[in-house]
Amino acid sequence: MTDIAIKNKNMSYVNLEALIKREDLFIINDKNDGGAKFSIDKIRLEADLKPDSLMLKTLRKPDFQRETSEWKPERIAGLIKSFINDDIIPSIILWHSPSGNNFVIDGAHRLSALIAWVMDDYGDRAVSENFFGKRNIPKEQYKIADKTRKLVASEVGAFESYDLRLIDESKAEPETIRIAKNLAFLSIQVQTINTQSPEAAESSFFKINGEATPINDTEALILKSRKKPNSISARAIIHSGTGHEYWSKFKADTKDKIKLLAKEINELLFQPEYETPIKTVDLPMAGKGYSAQTLELIFNLVNIVNDIKIVEWKKMKNAKDIEPADDENGDSTLEYLKKTKKIADIIAGDENYSLGLSPIVYFYSIDGRYQITAFMAIVELVKGYTKDDFFKFTIIRGMFEEFLVKYKSIIKQIVSKYGSGHKSYKRIQSLFVLIISGLLAKTKDGISKEDEIWDAINSHKDFKYLRREETEMEPANRKEFSTETKSAINIRARLKSALKCPFCDGIIFNKSQNTDHIIDKKNNGLGDIDNGQITHYYCNSSKDKLLEYFKNNPKQKLS
Repeated sequence: MTDIAIKNKNMSYVNLEALIKREDLFIINDKNDGGAKFSIDKIRLEADLKPDSLMLKTLRKPDFQRETSEWKPERIAGLIKSFINDDIIPSIILWHSPSGNNFVIDGAHRLSALIAWVMDDYGDRAVSENFFGKRNIPKEQYKIADKTRKLVASEVGAFESYDLRLIDESKAEPETIRIAKNLAFLSIQVQTINTQSPEAAESSFFKINGEATPINDTEALILKSRKKPNSISARAIIHSGTGHEYWSKFKADTKDKIKLLAKEINELLFQPEYETPIKTVDLPMAGKGYSAQTLELIFNLVNIVNDIKIVEWKKMKNAKDIEPADDENGDSTLEYLKKTKKIADIIAGDENYSLGLSPIVYFYSIDGRYQITAFMAIVELVKGYTKDDFFKFTIIRGMFEEFLVKYKSIIKQIVSKYGSGHKSYKRIQSLFVLIISGLLAKTKDGISKEDEIWDAINSHKDFKYLRREETEMEPANRKEFSTETKSAINIRARLKSALKCPFCDGIIFNKSQNTDHIIDKKNNGLGDIDNGQITHYYCNSSKDKLLEYFKNNPKQKLS
């Protein structure tokens, strides 16, 4: 999938994750010999899916199962409509575990859609808010939930509208009365897995989902490595340490630290929230916090930061073949999270070493499409930076950003040739290194010429195909501005007038900016308006060294 295609998939998916609890499939109660001897043939809406029903209280999703956030509003409304019309709906597959719970091996989305209708919770009401934490639910999640509710109401009607206790049969439509009466008997068929073995149940899950609803390589890898620190870290980050605790077996102090770090990383990655059309240059460094690709992005981030090779699940025999080792006590997960936060802080934090890289320059196309591959490339670049590398980058930063803004199409060209994500991020990182090296190599007149940079790019064996294009947008074929065009107009205008750091000439990212004394306090500088300036944190912390360098070496320009 290309970075451009990602934009089209990012939203319009409804988050029903909170409606069925998760649990470890392998929890066994020795005092309960349940399992295969129990057989359930159907689940009824009225009797089994209301909040106080015993069946709902025993329903569980395996903790390795993908998140229940893959359906659009139309599909949810369609499923509910099919149910009340008594149309054929594929059976739910359950496994009754020895612990007494009923695990949904297949059909979690179908059941969750019906539960959402009953509870009027499409990711935005009491159950979901309690699960995620009201403050942690993105605006986009609320928007899509509201859209779903309105669509269901128009296509089917709200569940409460079929409550016979509230219906005046003398005034109600005959169809409404018919459906209301039928709801007591309508059910969805169930198949049960005839085994007491959690291993067999897990195997059934992957077989069923691998054939019916294919899981991509990264999804499968996350599911199979659910006990490993990289997977636990990614799961914790995506929901800011809320939701199902994949780290529940760790001691209390460790769990608290995991949740705190996850929350901090999530805020660094996804705040401010992404909205279109884009009207500001202050965008989140990791795109939308709520999308079908978010977990994969975070998982890749954690892996890159912690030097875990990104592998294809198909090439692995089982989970034991996957690095790293399972985390038994949470120590590894904490280390993975700490390293991830350090890199996030370098990119756009508020520490003395933070570069405060402007996401619109580094991670978005000219029309506001998020470029996950560019993000991964920057992570790979900065994770290995030494103090000397930080300084060298800073002295040419303004020119580097000018080049990236002018030739944003180069990212698209590489992704188009090799694919997105792990397929090409190291190539983009190599390109960045090449450009930075070229800018650092002074010419005789002290000016780094644009022509020389392009000569270096096109003479490199890996980049001969790159074209010197200053735009990546197709000509419009209609009179109205598209959302992308509106974003592009705003981005171009705001980049032209963007606030820049007085030391490096790089664009200031509001979230990661520092207020600096022009005359330092140590030199009796006062805290008044005329003695203040906005800088990057790193530039401020390296102020004396930078001033000395630029005194002896006048700032270069890209010409």
